[in-house]
Amino acid sequence: MHNAVKSFVVAAMSLVYQRALADCNRQELNEDRFFFAKLAASDELRELPEYQSCLQALLADATFSSQLRVLAGPRGGPRFQSADAGGLMSQFVDLGAPQGKFTFDEPYFEKEYGDLEKTYYDSAIEYTAIAPLNGFIASGPLQLSDTIEIIQLEGETAETRSAADWHEKVYAVSIKYSLPKAIGEDHELTPNHRRDDDAIRKAVNEQIAEVVTALRLQGIESVYVPGVLHKTSKWSFGQSRPFPGQFLPEITFSMSVESDWLHKFKEFWERLQEDGVRKRSFLLTALRRFGYAHERYRSEDKIIDLLIAAEALFLSDNIYTGEIKYRLAQRTAFFLTEAGEHRKIVFKRMKAAYDFRSTTAHGGSYKKPFPKKADGSESTMDEFVWQIQDYIRRSLLRAIYRALLPDTPLHIVRWDDLILDGTSTLIE
Repeated sequence: MHNAVKSFVVAAMSLVYQRALADCNRQELNEDRFFFAKLAASDELRELPEYQSCLQALLADATFSSQLRVLAGPRGGPRFQSADAGGLMSQFVDLGAPQGKFTFDEPYFEKEYGDLEKTYYDSAIEYTAIAPLNGFIASGPLQLSDTIEIIQLEGETAETRSAADWHEKVYAVSIKYSLPKAIGEDHELTPNHRRDDDAIRKAVNEQIAEVVTALRLQGIESVYVPGVLHKTSKWSFGQSRPFPGQFLPEITFSMSVESDWLHKFKEFWERLQEDGVRKRSFLLTALRRFGYAHERYRSEDKIIDLLIAAEALFLSDNIYTGEIKYRLAQRTAFFLTEAGEHRKIVFKRMKAAYDFRSTTAHGGSYKKPFPKKADGSESTMDEFVWQIQDYIRRSLLRAIYRALLPDTPLHIVRWDDLILDGTSTLIE
């Protein structure tokens, strides 16, 4: 099959190339001219001896022939009728060269032919979820795991970028996954199949959100995802599916990072995947809510998510039910600071944050002045919320570090021991 397809593609590209040059010179040749030359040469292509040999090999291959002109797609749908033999043969010319090139490119052919065979021989449909990282400029790609990468968008994948992004280089989170393939009418489409497929897509979108939250924890406050495209290969039986972004900032700016930063970020990402973090559901909740807070437009909404994150992190032991505000503020202050004036400042601000959140959550309007800044000047609402966000960010980073230590208790800290035994600090 491989050799028959290759022989046909080489012959077909040569024929179309010569046909295109009959109507224009090499300098004028472009994608459109080549496409129309291919259409005009359709009868000549079918008369090539390599075409007949390739068609016979295609029909003789049981795997390929069983998937011609049948309903095909992911088990949860939607499914569409696949190409017949003639239709697939006409697509084979695209195996020969990338866009903008009009003569046979062997490395490109081998890669594309591998994707073609994978599409037909595998029992699953492979997808790639692509989430542009607006507000983030890297010095190069980064492999986070076997399935998760930060890549530079190029070619047709660049269509997923936001129109609001003005940089030539756009990076994105890329996650590979697959859905079971259903071929033929014998496979019944059921609500359970659709639910199971949607659960896989949702889990992938949540992984993307985790990468974005990790970037924010590491100081990339500007990053956001304008949308996610779940994309199949052009040979696939599946269909690409877009998911809209949840957030578009009023003011956009970008933060650049170099290779050293990317290396450290990969190490941080790997720590986030370790059992010490993943087994603590309260820590995962706090991380998720911290991410949500970045995507709220109003400070009143941000503070709700930030305080949920704080309560998940500092009150997860659930031993006491009274004086939640006092315990939350006290534990944050002890966790972040050494004994002294700064501990009192954190304590006071966290109490104010709790009151602000409670008033907002119950539909009220917060009338009290916010705690003053270090220089004694008044804090605006936005400045105060950003300060609380930084407290939560630093707390999460410290909690992640401690969660990976072998002797760390389940809830990160034995609070009574810390506070009542007079230990001054937890700072490493």
